[in-house]
Amino acid sequence: MERLYIAVCTDRCGDIIQQGAMMFEAQTGRHTELEWYARCEDLLYRLRETRYSAVIVDIGGAQGMEIAIGARGIDEAVPLVWISDDEGFALQSYRLRAKLFLVRPVDAQQITEALLRCAEPDPYGQAAGPQMFLAQSGFAVNKILKDGQGV
Repeated sequence: MERLYIAVCTDRCGDIIQQGAMMFEAQTGRHTELEWYARCEDLLYRLRETRYSAVIVDIGGAQGMEIAIGARGIDEAVPLVWISDDEGFALQSYRLRAKLFLVRPVDAQQITEALLRCAEPDPYGQAAGPQMFLAQSGFAVNKILKDGQGV
């Protein structure tokens, strides 16, 4: 089976992402290779040269949005997972055709679910509309976005 080659741009400890990748491997038998970036400039530079299976942006606020926009501008088709501390960026994630928008705090199971979605074949050759997971107060609410509106 083909491996998932994933770029991760984060300003945090990547333990949860690493755990989620290990759970994905155990569940699917597919190997993941994570390439870590602390600086957005490094990620965007490498995106010009490297074909990733997915990109995970785990940086809060406007800087996370800038990285997601930059990544999408370089590679229109790469599955994008955006993790933010502000659910206000959900509409922007929809516009960028992110596979998933996650609101902190996130857990390893949510990362596994994100990787499962990124690994799904896309019959249309582009990222599907996003789903947003609001993980607050110890529970997760799955909210599907359609045309920028929650349903």
